[in-house]
Amino acid sequence: MAGYLFAADRVATQYANRALGYVDDDVIRELDSKNPENITSTDRFLRTLNNHRWQIIGGSWAVSMVGALAYTFSNRYLTTQQKLVQARMYAQAVTIAVLMASATVSIYVGEDKNKKVDEPDDELRAVLNLPVQQSRSVRMPQAASPNEDA
Repeated sequence: MAGYLFAADRVATQYANRALGYVDDDVIRELDSKNPENITSTDRFLRTLNNHRWQIIGGSWAVSMVGALAYTFSNRYLTTQQKLVQARMYAQAVTIAVLMASATVSIYVGEDKNKKVDEPDDELRAVLNLPVQQSRSVRMPQAASPNEDA
């Protein structure tokens, strides 16, 4: 369920960005990463796993829950409540393992995203009326200061 919520939010944001023509650093990074000559098939596979990690985690939970229910309901010596608790515990163990694998892939793939950036981004610069850096390719229009005389 949570995977669907994250996916729906991501799709809604992508649609709004396309409709408004908004381009940010993430979009530029995504366009650069889609260049097929710069990326190996292993890296492409890991990026796909990283981009769809919430759907994979939610799907693995659902599949592990069904499998655990099938496994525990084959034991006739447990009550129904005990079977449900056991199935939940098995599914939880599988989900934690998938979460740890997802974190590993995310760390491996997203190394450049973990760098600390001390500079404010262009949106914050526009709000605070700071000068826009000329080295960046994507710039927000600078808002006029209310203290400036026209």
